[in-house]
Amino acid sequence: MENEEKFRAIPENEDENSQHESKTEALKAELIEYLKEHGFDDKNTRNKISEWEDSKNLWKKQAEDDYFGIINLNIELAEIFIQSGFKEEALELLNLEKKEAIDCDCPYLERIEELIDKLEKEDNP
Repeated sequence: MENEEKFRAIPENEDENSQHESKTEALKAELIEYLKEHGFDDKNTRNKISEWEDSKNLWKKQAEDDYFGIINLNIELAEIFIQSGFKEEALELLNLEKKEAIDCDCPYLERIEELIDKLEKEDNP
C-alpha cells in the first residue's frame, strides 16, 4: 500500500514541476514585455523581476548560500535583459557574475564568458 501511495505521488510532483516551469516561463515572457514597453525604472517591471526571482526560488538559494544557483539565475536574468533589448545592463550583470564565478570556481564561467563575448562582438562588429 505504501508503495502504491509513493507511486501515485510521483506523477503529482511531476505535474507540479511542470506547472511551476510553465508559470516561470509565463513570468519570463511577461517580464520581457514589461522591459520592452516600460524599461527598468517602471515599478511594475521591478515587481515582475521580483516575482520571477521568487518563482526561481532566489530567496531559498540565498538562504542556503547556493552560489552556483544564484549565478545561474543571474545568467538567466541577463538573457532576459538581452531578449528585451537591454544589452548594456546584461553585460554589466554578466561582468559582475564573472567575478563571482571566478571567485567560487563556478562551472558556469564558460557560459558567462560566451555571452560577454557575443555582446561585445555585437557592439564592435
